Amino acid sequence: MKRKILILVAMSLLATGVLAQKIDQRLTQLVEQSKMHRAQGVSALDTVEIKKDINVTFRTDGTVDRLSVIATLKPGATLPTEQLERMGIKVRLVVSDLVVLDVPADQLLQLEQVEEFIYVEADEMLEMDNDLARKETKVDNVSTLVKAQAEGLSQPYTGTGIVVGVIDQGIDFNHVSFRNPDGTTRIKKAIIFNKETRTEYNTEDEIKALTADNTKNSHGSHTSAIAAGSKTETNMQGMAPDADLVLVGLGPTSPSENIAQGIKDIFAYADQVNKPAVINISFGNCVGLHDGGHLVAKTVAEETENGTKPGRAVIISSSNSANKNQSITKKMRAGEELKTVLGATTAQPVATPTATLATI
Repeated sequence: MKRKILILVAMSLLATGVLAQKIDQRLTQLVEQSKMHRAQGVSALDTVEIKKDINVTFRTDGTVDRLSVIATLKPGATLPTEQLERMGIKVRLVVSDLVVLDVPADQLLQLEQVEEFIYVEADEMLEMDNDLARKETKVDNVSTLVKAQAEGLSQPYTGTGIVVGVIDQGIDFNHVSFRNPDGTTRIKKAIIFNKETRTEYNTEDEIKALTADNTKNSHGSHTSAIAAGSKTETNMQGMAPDADLVLVGLGPTSPSENIAQGIKDIFAYADQVNKPAVINISFGNCVGLHDGGHLVAKTVAEETENGTKPGRAVIISSSNSANKNQSITKKMRAGEELKTVLGATTAQPVATPTATLATI
């Protein structure tokens, strides 16, 4: 039914010769459909679903009143503010060559005539996607006993009885994602580094008195909530919403020493309570050779017995340095030798990386 309506709308626009070329077709189709419904006295637009996707204001009868759009200016063009104002269009924000406009529905097609604009697109709604991530990664399939049994498992897997440790910067220790339904904290231990100092917080009152280890970013809250956040009422919970949390805030700096110490601290707590533990470290750099000789790498190897110790795992991100020139590739032929290994001397991309001679 929905497809038929869109086809009819497109045919109607073609027939009137006003099929937009520079305007996002979702907008023109929505406005035309709204006109048809208003003329027929029908209020059948799914306003709730539309509002999830694009920024639209509706009248009380369910037809489109105004739209928020983003227009792209031609190179060197000056924003035609007066022309837009005559159309009843408001300029809300200008960023570089992008202009956010508040447009009455009946003036949308007039933007076709504004020569300064290359394209006019819908102002799309951004969403939290943890619910989709849980679905894609199949975590939802084991989130309840019924679902787990359908997968052939004897119990659900939500992090119960597990310690999840996160080492990061910008952790809000009293974020709602780190609380139980009764408001008590799920954080069993918080550790905050400040360069050379290290402070532990172990009680409910101590943790409730904390703010964030670094108020200039919230990266640690983000990663911790994805790993084990507990906003179950919105289905935006993390992968292990019932796990015990040990959160290590690195403060304004992140020396390797503090990361290594944080790994040891988390596993020490897990040993103390006799529970398995997994640690997430979602940052890093590409300086040096990745040969296992780094302090953090050696700490992981030691604490996990080279990955063989039961109940211990460390997850370190590997995709945060995709823009760095860190490696070379070569298809080898029989009898050939690779005699050059790149050794990065800086964290920034360089045109000609420093080469260290070696024979492999």
